[in-house]
Amino acid sequence: MLGRIISANLKFILIAAKKAPKQVQSLIEQPHQQFLDTIFLDS
Repeated sequence: MLGRIISANLKFILIAAKKAPKQVQSLIEQPHQQFLDTIFLDS
């Protein structure tokens, strides 16, 4: 359930990131990559 919510949010964020300038895109992607790494490493 939580995974679905997270993936829906990530899809929205990625769509927004594609429309954003490159600098903003990297700012958005980096924390989320760390967030995902943390989830998968902890589980």
